[in-house]
Amino acid sequence: MHEEDNLLRINFSAKTYIGKNSPYNTDFSEGFEINQGFCYVVCSGINGIEGEGGALAAKLAVEGVKRHFKNNPVRNPFSALQKAMMLANFMIYDHAMKNRRFQGMGVNILVVLLHKDLLFYGASGNIALYLERQMVLYHLINPEEKAAVEPITLFGTEKNARFNMSKNPVQTIDGDVIFCAETTLNNYISAEQMAELLAQDDISPDLLCYQIVYKLSEIEAAETITIAMARLSDKESLPPEEKSLLPVPIAKENRSKSYKKPLVLVGSTIAIIIAVIFFYNLFFPAPSDDEALIVPKVKKEIQKKPVETILPKGDAEKTTTQNTSLKEKTNREDFLIHTVQQGESLFRIGLRYNASVKELETINKTQAEKLKAGQKIKVPIIAKHKLQPGETISELAAKYGVASEDIYKANALKKKDILKAGQEIIIPKPSKK
Repeated sequence: MHEEDNLLRINFSAKTYIGKNSPYNTDFSEGFEINQGFCYVVCSGINGIEGEGGALAAKLAVEGVKRHFKNNPVRNPFSALQKAMMLANFMIYDHAMKNRRFQGMGVNILVVLLHKDLLFYGASGNIALYLERQMVLYHLINPEEKAAVEPITLFGTEKNARFNMSKNPVQTIDGDVIFCAETTLNNYISAEQMAELLAQDDISPDLLCYQIVYKLSEIEAAETITIAMARLSDKESLPPEEKSLLPVPIAKENRSKSYKKPLVLVGSTIAIIIAVIFFYNLFFPAPSDDEALIVPKVKKEIQKKPVETILPKGDAEKTTTQNTSLKEKTNREDFLIHTVQQGESLFRIGLRYNASVKELETINKTQAEKLKAGQKIKVPIIAKHKLQPGETISELAAKYGVASEDIYKANALKKKDILKAGQEIIIPKPSKK
């Protein structure tokens, strides 16, 4: 690795929730790699005087930033960021001047630049920027404070761009989460809930963004809100990227008949090993016990075994088999007894099992602020399934009509974890799309 390369891996995701009062989406966001770094742009488009152009302005702004970094090497990050935002402003303004129906259109914009593991940022408008580090949430850009000092001019409506930039770069470290969203998000999710959410390093940024959008959809937020986040992690602590696992092609001039003989020997050796394993398994079959690993299915008749579920009190005599339709399973609502751990809240428990805070409060006849560690609460789920030999999470997801990610999340599992026959898997309620 070159000494000037980024030492941290960047995992980026962005999603937009379209508010119930918004006729269509005027936000746009994108992340892209640059030389020795990464950049992402979040724009909230505002329509012009004739009620058009918000979505166009957002796309023009992102395109302007991308174009600058694509055509110009980053020698001075401050200068590069400033020029990128000036080009974005000009592209919006120039287009509006040439098309009367778009006059007055503009954007709230935030540009985040990560260069050699240093964080730079520029912004104009109502998009806030946070840094979550070791379970502490730092407010890097607070538009509400700036608006109290001076009025905010809509980016792209004037020829000369007016925006704010970071005074000094922030040195990023392993585990940092850089998060941004429009300030209206604070009306629905508190800073404490946000810090708790971002600190869950076992959940991907893509899923975290989805969970926030799910919460906004659940409470039917009025405004359109775009959220974006980048999690930084040590490259050395992660497995190599998939592209590094691809075979390197051999140049034609290096291929010769001298390779054929070793290849034949290797192929013969592999064939012998496979034959030995086949005949060993044929005459000495492995015992089927609870310690057997979950492997891809071979025998379809295994699917005929009944599925064990949690049933409400008084309905223990009712059972659900695989002959039950998928629709019936998804519509079931049984309960899991969850023991509250130290630091857990109803908000976090709800995220894990796809249940709202209001739903959990109603079921357990309690209030979120009265929750205590060690307390046992009921959580609505579909079922608790005992794994049969050969079953996989993806098969359970298809069977019950829920996403694989939801099952992994509810059971605190990772895709690399090894499952065992007989292991109980919680099937949560499906996420709302």
